[in-house]
Parts: sequence; C-alpha cells; structure tokens
Amino acid sequence: MATITDVAKRAGVARSTVSRALNESDYVSQETRERVLAAVKELNYVPNVHAERLRRGMSGAIAFVSMNITNPFWTEVARGVDEVAWEQGYDLVLYNTAGDSERERATITSLGRRHVDGAIFPWIRDGWASLKELEEQGVFVVVLGPAPQEYQFDTFTIDNVRGGRLATEHLLQLGHRRIAFIASDLTRERERGYMLAMEEHGLAPDQTQVVRTEGSPKLETGSVAVRQLLDQGDLPTAVSSYNDMIAFGAWKEFEKHGLDVPGDVSLIGFDDIPVASLIRDGLTTIALPHYEYGRRSAEFLLHRIAEGEGCSGKSFVMQPRLVIRGSTRHVRDSNRIK
Repeated sequence: MATITDVAKRAGVARSTVSRALNESDYVSQETRERVLAAVKELNYVPNVHAERLRRGMSGAIAFVSMNITNPFWTEVARGVDEVAWEQGYDLVLYNTAGDSERERATITSLGRRHVDGAIFPWIRDGWASLKELEEQGVFVVVLGPAPQEYQFDTFTIDNVRGGRLATEHLLQLGHRRIAFIASDLTRERERGYMLAMEEHGLAPDQTQVVRTEGSPKLETGSVAVRQLLDQGDLPTAVSSYNDMIAFGAWKEFEKHGLDVPGDVSLIGFDDIPVASLIRDGLTTIALPHYEYGRRSAEFLLHRIAEGEGCSGKSFVMQPRLVIRGSTRHVRDSNRIK
C-alpha cells in the first residue's frame, strides 16, 4: 500500500506539500497540485486521515456552540457547519448555551477538557478572556458575531446595521412614519440601523418607539412587547422586530386584540427562518445567509486547523437582504389606530 512518502517521491515534492495539496491549500500552485494528484492516482494512494491526526496530536472533532438551538436561525447555521465537517472527515460536537453566562463559561471549560481541535462560538456576554485562554491551549476558535478587538479573534459577522436600515426603509417607503422597534440588548446594531433610517427621513428620536425585551427570542416575548405597545395607548402603524420568532409572537398578540396584520399594523421580522414563508401570506423579513454563515465559518476554521495558523483578527462581514411578503403594505390613514 502506497504511503504519503511514496507520493512525495513520485511527485518530487516534500511530504508537507503533498498534505497541503490534498487539503487544497492556497499555498500550493496549481501545477504542483496537479503533479501531486497525478502521483496519487498512479500509486492508488488513500490518505490515512486518522493516522495523520494522531501524529499531529489532533482529535478529529470540532465544536459548534449555539446561542439558542431552538431558534431556526441557529439550526440552519449548524447545518452549514455540519456539512463542511462531514465533507472533511471531522466529527461535530454540539453545545447550546441558551444565551446564559454560566453555561457559556461551563462550555469553554468543557471544550478545554474534551480536546476538540477547534470551536465555532457565538457572541458571548462575558468570558472572552477564558475563550482566549482556550485558544492559547491549542483549540482553534472562530467567533460568530463581534468580539472585543483586544483579543484578536477571527470573526464572521452580519451587517446588522444595514439590516435594521433595510427593514425600516421598507416601512418608510410604504408611507409609515409611526414605526415601533422591538429591541434586545443583544441586537444593538439592528436598533442602530432603525434609528439611522428614521433620522434620515427627518424623524427625531423622540418620535421613535423602542420596546426592549430580555432573554432569548421566543413567541411569548413578542406577545409581551405588543402588550406594552397597547398599554402605551398610541399604537404605531408598523412594527419592526429584531427577530422572526418575536414577530410571530407579536402577530399572534395583535390578532388576539382584534388587529389585522397588515390591515391595521404592518409587521416585519429579521432572520428569514424557514417558516417565515409559510405563515398566511408570509412574513416580510430581513434574510440572513444562515447556511452560508455556518458553512463559510467552518471552512475557514478547518483551513486554520489544517495549516496550523493562529488567529490574526480577521473579520468577514456577510450581507442581509430584504424579502417582501404579505405582512407589510402601504399605510392607509383610515386604518391608523388611535
């Protein structure tokens, strides 16, 4: 049975070059890669992935840490990560922090003991120093979302400011001026996009309505937000939500009080989870590249692992887009709720 040394001799390159060529490294020229692949074919070489990992002290597993696995957004991200791990022969370990600080810290500790080769982490409330220590122990880390610059993590983020603006501008173009925003401390950038769009249309901050919510996004949170708006006695003609699940809860609560979406109130979400296109005439929302988000971050992580590259503070920004469905329409003065 041919070995990697045999392939290297036949191709006239070093063993490390054969490994890089088989892992499709950018550091190998196309000519060299073709020479290596020709030698692999001639010798009928089958890479012993597990032996190579044992030699390098690797486990052959990576971890994906979800902020809320019950949220379809994170399910789709996990799907992208899982497919890349499967394609490249890695086992995938799944963690769920539920957005809880204690569980975040426990997860970091567990990863250190479990000896995974790398981990994809969401934005966390605290524990950044511990996460950096994990990386210094040899676990490659990629963060989904913004991370403190002093730690120099490699990050994949979504342009949430632009997403917030897209949602608000859509409602403004439909003639809405009394637009509320259901916010969370975890989504300040989406709120900022909302505020910027309102200001650009000459609407002062005191004309905005921001309802703050706590905890992970779920249907009940949207219901509570709508009840707060109703208690204020000056219902807006449109509501922008930082999350689709929150929007569905809001929709349900509006109907409970005899208000029609979009007849009485236009409603827009954020994420474009699969069910967003199925409910009634569909939820207008800001679509995020969920699957691609997971896939690209996993590809980058596994490339770093293969090359042994440390983090360098690289930042990759992915763009959202507006998806218009039946939950928003042009404002009609006759339908304004007083």
